[in-house]
Amino acid sequence: MKNQLLLAIVIAMVSVPAIATIYHAKMNSFYIKSPSPELLYGVKVVGKSIQVAVVSTGCTGAASFKMKVIDESEQQTTLQLLRVKPDLCRAIPHLIEIEIPLPKGAIGREILMSNSIGDASRYQRNIKVLPKPD
Repeated sequence: MKNQLLLAIVIAMVSVPAIATIYHAKMNSFYIKSPSPELLYGVKVVGKSIQVAVVSTGCTGAASFKMKVIDESEQQTTLQLLRVKPDLCRAIPHLIEIEIPLPKGAIGREILMSNSIGDASRYQRNIKVLPKPD
C-alpha cells in the first residue's frame, strides 16, 4: 500500500511540471503565430530608431517586438509595433523603454504610429530604461 502511494506521488510530481512545460510551449507558439499590436505608453523618434514605452512583467525586450510598415508616402511612414513574443513572467507590471531600429524607408520621414496609446500614470513609479542592444 505504501509503495502504491509513493508511486502515485512520484507520478504526480513528474506529471505536473511536464504538463506546465507543454502548456507554456503551446502558449508561446500560439502568440508567435499571431502577433498583436502593442499598447504604447510613450513614443519618441531618436535618430535612426524609435523609443517606445511598453508594459513588462519581467521578460520583455526589443526581441519581443517587430515593426510593421502600414503605409508609406514621400513625407511620412505609418508604422505598427507588434508583440511577437509574450511576456509570461510574473513580476509586477512596470513600464520599460525599448529602442527599435526604424525601417530603412522610414528614416528621415515623419513617423506615425497606428498603435493605441495607454495612460501611463499608474506605472510612473516603476519605469525602467533598458540599455540599447548591441
